[in-house]
Amino acid sequence: MDRRIILAVAGSGKTTFLVNSLDDIRRFMIVSYTDNNVAHLRRCIIDKFGYMPKNITLLSYFQFLIRVCYRPFLKDAYKAKGIKWDMPEDWTRYKQDKLHYMTRDRYLYHNRLAKLCMNECKNMIKERLDQFYDCFMFDEVQDLGGHDFNLIQSIIPTKTDCLFCRGFLSAHF
Repeated sequence: MDRRIILAVAGSGKTTFLVNSLDDIRRFMIVSYTDNNVAHLRRCIIDKFGYMPKNITLLSYFQFLIRVCYRPFLKDAYKAKGIKWDMPEDWTRYKQDKLHYMTRDRYLYHNRLAKLCMNECKNMIKERLDQFYDCFMFDEVQDLGGHDFNLIQSIIPTKTDCLFCRGFLSAHF
């Protein structure tokens, strides 16, 4: 198993390197923080192969969080109706029960979903990634913060190759 992190300035070719690492044999999970970068990655993959290969799963971070982390393990226990993009109410600040992670009308707080998955099912997520993918890639890892970063760090697969791309702005003095 290979573990890599690419640290480079914006526009240096990190995403190109990621796409050039893809093949039509291994099973890839590619996660990117923004929808715009997911669309860009999809175009690049289609340019490379002429189509979107079935062995490549490409998701935005919140799609990954919901489809891979939350739904398979916590959907039945929490029965959420969806995601709430507003900040949590003050009354949920300290409680560590279901209402800490969701509204009274059963919508999950977007900024606490990663913490919920990390507390409830991180080992099962890691096992799932190991079972279904040969390579786990995350583009734009610098955009993760707090619980999101902690979740990704805690579920890094053990039997799967991993590639993380982190960009930063160059300093002009």
